[in-house]
Amino acid sequence: ATASLRNLLEPPSDTTPARVEHRQIPATPAAAVSEVIDVQDASAWYQGALGELHAVLAAHKIKPTGPAGAIYANDLFTHHHGEATAFVPCDQAVPATGRVIGVVIPPAELAVAGHTGDHSDIDLAYGALATYVTDHALGIEGPIREYYPIGPHETEDTDQWRTEIGWPIFNTTA
Repeated sequence: ATASLRNLLEPPSDTTPARVEHRQIPATPAAAVSEVIDVQDASAWYQGALGELHAVLAAHKIKPTGPAGAIYANDLFTHHHGEATAFVPCDQAVPATGRVIGVVIPPAELAVAGHTGDHSDIDLAYGALATYVTDHALGIEGPIREYYPIGPHETEDTDQWRTEIGWPIFNTTA
């Protein structure tokens, strides 16, 4: 963690700037698990919630319609304690089962940067994205989103994992 923090404050000279794109995310029906968590428990909590989500969807024969994701309240980053919501998009009604409920993930406009690999140094991608949003004066108050096009449910090979971090920005389109 210390080396990662040092890299965030003084990025290595061979680091290339993150590619950032703007995306409009429509409202998305999904199965979700929400809970107030501590930041140090986020990874284990997410893994458990994701497992539960996929098990409930399989039990009800509901197929995901997109990659899993998570929404993290700002308090989780600023106060190390806040609400987290793990979700899997699906286009069928999800019966409440255990912690899993059906929800509609709200629409958002996001600045999105990618991260490949495990999450041990994902703070570097967060830092690059925060710098981009700040430099372009785009940021608005709102939760951070992560999408997992390739994650632990798809492969155990952490080198193949792909995470997309979405920072809320103001609407730049008409």
